[in-house]
Amino acid sequence: MFGYEGDRKDPPPPSDPKAPSAALGPPHGSGTFTFPVGKHKGQFENGEYQGQGKFTFSNTTYVDGTFAGNKVHGRAKQELNKNGESFEGNFVDGARDGDGSYAFANGDSYVGAFKNSVPHGHGLYKYKNGCQYEGQFIAGEKQGQGKETYPDGAKYDGSFAKNLRHGQGVYIDADGITYSGEFDQGKMGKCERSPSGWEVFSDGLEK
Repeated sequence: MFGYEGDRKDPPPPSDPKAPSAALGPPHGSGTFTFPVGKHKGQFENGEYQGQGKFTFSNTTYVDGTFAGNKVHGRAKQELNKNGESFEGNFVDGARDGDGSYAFANGDSYVGAFKNSVPHGHGLYKYKNGCQYEGQFIAGEKQGQGKETYPDGAKYDGSFAKNLRHGQGVYIDADGITYSGEFDQGKMGKCERSPSGWEVFSDGLEK
């Protein structure tokens, strides 16, 4: 079911003076647009979401923030499901882009830079089990220089590739024994779960 309630722009005059005028102009100003998967309540400009608004889906998840050209653009808060998974930060053309924070349903969290809706740049990923990684991400993976710490006190400082210790680095175990040298596709120690589950936010609406 589709419907709109709110302010509208005056309809354009007909090209033929003898033709009847359009009954209604496009949404323009404050209003609420309802359709089968949810509703958008906020500001409209020439029929498009423009400015502050809140898109609430039929399952009660939502996106609340700034819109431009029917897409989330600017600061917004996004609730992805009812299990506590959420994002708050910056969007560009409907995708997470810039700084933000992402809370996972399993208790993990990420704070840092995003691009194309996934971590890209410097960030801090904290695991529910007490592990944490701080450093560079590329396209959602640990890539480049970073530091990883573990619940038993062990830590690693060095190079990563595709979420693994790879390249030059220093590992200090829980007993204080240090290894400094080359790592080759090394496992992530006690951090067995690599960052995953990033949901791409395309066309301005979460599927």
